Amino acid sequence: MSIHAIKLGQQYDDIASAYAEQFDTSSIKPLLKRFDSHLPEESQILDIGCGPGVPITRYLADKWHMLTAIDCSNEMIRLAQKKIPNVICLYEDMYQLDFPDDCFDGVVASGSLFHEPLQQQAGLLRRIRSVMHEGGVLLVSFVSRHMSGQKRYSGEMECFGHKIQCAS
Repeated sequence: MSIHAIKLGQQYDDIASAYAEQFDTSSIKPLLKRFDSHLPEESQILDIGCGPGVPITRYLADKWHMLTAIDCSNEMIRLAQKKIPNVICLYEDMYQLDFPDDCFDGVVASGSLFHEPLQQQAGLLRRIRSVMHEGGVLLVSFVSRHMSGQKRYSGEMECFGHKIQCAS
């Protein structure tokens, strides 16, 4: 695991409980429905930066998809495993995606890629593409100014009273 991912994971460990209880995720539900509509039944899906597993991981698992959820926060993984025991939850760095090529029908990266420096995001997207089947479906979302209340990020953002690293 990279130093960057370890530090980010520790930052999210500190806010995991508050994040799981208070984070408003209603804006993602229409996107999830659309994402799901493009997938075959019982798809293999990778959720990158799954957090506590709600709502994304749970929504897709409830649709009978087979999920592998990863996060660099041990505490977020613990919460996700507790909430959704039928999902494979792994403590993993999204840059190291330790999966074979061509193994997922879909990938979700909601609110996770913005943590990585902009110059590294293209390489990460290429790696994500490599683990997807031909014709796979990708859902990427970023934190908006409306969600965060911040007009510009300069390497960190505030989340539940804690500083969290993000792209600059």
